[in-house]
This record gives sequence, structure tokens and C-alpha cells, in this order.
Amino acid sequence: GLTKAWILQNRHDSDTSACFERAFAKRPAEELYDVIPDPDQLCNLADDSAYAEDKAKLIRQLTQYLRTTQDPRLGKSPWK
Repeated sequence: GLTKAWILQNRHDSDTSACFERAFAKRPAEELYDVIPDPDQLCNLADDSAYAEDKAKLIRQLTQYLRTTQDPRLGKSPWK
């Protein structure tokens, strides 16, 4: 699309580099967002110690769901 082409073409401009990173950079292994104060999900809290308990609870819930549904991705999961 036109927007993608424009971002790629202007990725080295200081005004566009942040857009390029958000659109094309490799995603981190874990992401956690507080969507009430951060609805655009720009501040990843996965490594924030203040959210460690919440993150652990979500990992447990996800792992249990993957086991229950026999999801093949569980074999590749770091949370086994």
C-alpha cells in the first residue's frame, strides 16, 4: 500500500524512524500492555517488575489453555 511504501522510503528521516520501527521491527518475545492508559499499546511492560505477577498469571492461563486444547505451539513455548 501507499503508506507502507512511504514509510519504507522515508525510514531514515527522524520524523519517520519511530513509525518504521513500530511497523517493521522484529517484535519482542513477550509483550504486555496496560490498555487503559496506553490504548495504542506503545509502552511494553513485559520487563517491568511492577507487572511481574500479572505477567506470571497470564502465562499460567495461556499455558493451561494451550495444554487443554493440545495446541502444537506449546512444544515451542518457553513457558512449558
